[in-house]
Amino acid sequence: MRSPLSLLCSRLSTPSSLSCSSQAMFARALPSLISLLCPCSCTSVSLLCCADQNWAQHSRCGLTSAEHRGMSTSLPLLVASLLLMVACLLLLVTSLLLLVTSLLLLVASLPLLVACLLLLVASLPLLVTSLLLLLTSLPLLVASLPLLVASLPLLVASLPLLFASLPLLFASLPLLVASLPLLVASLPLLVASLPLLLASLPLLVASLPLLVASLPLLVASLPLLVASLPLLFASLPLLVASLPLLVASLPLLVASLPLLVASPL
Repeated sequence: MRSPLSLLCSRLSTPSSLSCSSQAMFARALPSLISLLCPCSCTSVSLLCCADQNWAQHSRCGLTSAEHRGMSTSLPLLVASLLLMVACLLLLVTSLLLLVTSLLLLVASLPLLVACLLLLVASLPLLVTSLLLLLTSLPLLVASLPLLVASLPLLVASLPLLFASLPLLFASLPLLVASLPLLVASLPLLVASLPLLLASLPLLVASLPLLVASLPLLVASLPLLVASLPLLFASLPLLVASLPLLVASLPLLVASLPLLVASPL
């Protein structure tokens, strides 16, 4: 009956076991690995040494040189498979942590997503209102196009007048500059007249009722004024004819003034 160590070496040295995956190899070699690593087994402890004494001891347990070569070549493969399995486990744990982190981020982003959806729903009436206003303004825009086209010739015709008024504008600049001292000199008079203006405001306000009361009399006197206009125009020749007599009587009137002053009252 062969020992567990020889069974492990024979299984690991066969080509069929080398062609299997690392997980299947680990599942088949696990009991033999336990017996190999057991500190109470001299055979398992002496497997870790590579001296001549170890070789003789393994030979007495039933190991041949071919089995020893298979064991020496299969142990690195077993260690590599174990390391690969540990790395796969670490990757699996890392992926699980990343998955949990992404789930937490998704849960944390749900309120923001809901807020964005609510803002989108709240902006829909404004969007519909703006579209309606745009559709309403389109007929006005289309109706204003003929007016715009009709105003283009007037605009083009006003350009020569605009260019013709530029010399007058430049010619009026010296007059404007010359009037600035007069404007500055009139500012004290304007400031001095402000109290008189403010004092006359109550009189103006008090005269408004009299003005309003005199409006009916003014309206009633308009027919008399219109009726007196022919008499006025008829008296104009007499007035013009009496002007020489009035001028000739002025020296007599001036000469009679001392006599008028010297006469007793």
